[in-house]
Amino acid sequence: MELRIGEAAARCGVSVRTLRHYDRIGLVRPARRGANYRVYTEAELTRLQEALFFRELGFSLSEIAGILSRPDYERREALLRRRALLLEKQRDLAKTLCLLDDVLEGKEMKEDREQRLSYEETRARYRREARARWGATAEFRAAEERAAARSAAEDEAVQREAEEIFAAFAALGAQGPDSPAAQELAQRWQAHISRNHYPCETPMLASLAEMYVGDERFRQHLDAYGPGTAQRMHDAIMAYCQKEDR
Repeated sequence: MELRIGEAAARCGVSVRTLRHYDRIGLVRPARRGANYRVYTEAELTRLQEALFFRELGFSLSEIAGILSRPDYERREALLRRRALLLEKQRDLAKTLCLLDDVLEGKEMKEDREQRLSYEETRARYRREARARWGATAEFRAAEERAAARSAAEDEAVQREAEEIFAAFAALGAQGPDSPAAQELAQRWQAHISRNHYPCETPMLASLAEMYVGDERFRQHLDAYGPGTAQRMHDAIMAYCQKEDR
C-alpha cells in the first residue's frame, strides 16, 4: 500500500503541514519523494502512529525522536497503548454527545464524573509510565552529565550566553528569518546547545524551534525578552534548518 501525503494525513487524522514538518525534522520521513510529492507506506504510517501516541502524552518532538531510536523501545506496546487511549477518548466523546443530546431535549444533565475522567486519567498514567521508562533519552542524559560537571560560575556563564542570544533575537526587529543576522543567530544557538548541553543536529534544532512556539511556557519565557521573540526565533531556526537539510 502506498499513499500520497494528503491521503496519509487523512488516514492518520493529522494535517499535511504536520507530515511535512515531521519529514523536515527527520521524525517521520516518506518512503519516496519527488519534486512535488511524498509517498508513505505502512511502515511510515506505523511510525507516525507511534509518534502521535507520545505527542498526545505531552512529549516534545525531540524527546519522541530519542525514544523511538532507543534499543529498548517496544513498538507493539506503544501501539496497543495508543489504541487503548483512543478508545478511552471515543467513550469520553460518546458521553459528551449524550449530555449534549439531553440538553437539546430539555432533560436534566446527570454527568458521570468517574467516566468523564477516564481518558484524562489514562493519559496521565501512561505519561508517568512513559517518562519513567523512556524519558531519559541520550540527549537528556548528556545534558545532565554536562550540567553536573560545571561549576556555579560556569553555569552562570552558560545562562548569560543564552540570554544574550535571546536578546539578540528580540532585537532583530523587522529583519526577516532569512536575513544574515537571523541566520547567524540560529547557527549560534545551535552551537550553544551542542557545546553546553547535548549534540544538537539539525532535526533536533528544528524540533526545539517547534517547541518554542508550541509550548506556552517556552513562548512566555522567550517573549519576556521582547514581544514576538519566540516566533522570530522559530522562524529563523526553521529557515536555517531548511537550508542545512538541502
